[in-house]
Amino acid sequence: MTALQIGWGSFYAVFGDKQSLYSECLRVFANRILSQLKALVQPHNYMRVTDDFFEKTIFGMPESRKFHGCMTVNTLLNSVAEESHILAQANDGLADVEGLFLKVLDRAQGAGQLDSQRDTASLARFVILVNQGLRVSCLKCRSDCYLRAELDSALTFFPVFLLHAVSDFLILKIIIQRTGVHQ
Repeated sequence: MTALQIGWGSFYAVFGDKQSLYSECLRVFANRILSQLKALVQPHNYMRVTDDFFEKTIFGMPESRKFHGCMTVNTLLNSVAEESHILAQANDGLADVEGLFLKVLDRAQGAGQLDSQRDTASLARFVILVNQGLRVSCLKCRSDCYLRAELDSALTFFPVFLLHAVSDFLILKIIIQRTGVHQ
């Protein structure tokens, strides 16, 4: 309260309790992530959104925040049963992000950027799974190099799903890393 320069009475008048404050922070965080994701959508290259999302939300973070994970994923990892409404809110936040990825992947299919036989719902779930794993990895390591290797490793599965849809740059990058060939 000292840092905010408000008294406890003012805090409780606005939020009621600490869980309400946490809930509001979670809502603001989820909205910020959705806004960032929406800003990355490029109709001429929908498939770039996944790469850009990880680049912005992990590698583009200030060093002081990069290795603290993600508020939504951390909430899922650390909440207890008594906080079921907080868990539900965190799950809803991830579902919203997954839903936005699903819309982008559906648009990619409509634009011919993604094989029409691919299950976009499964792909969107895969992106969220990779996201959750990377957020946990952020908590256990302090190295961009390690996180990039984790992301590249996870995304090597993307060509299995997407065939030609992953950006040429990412495929080239993975081939170079896997074969040890450098420019």
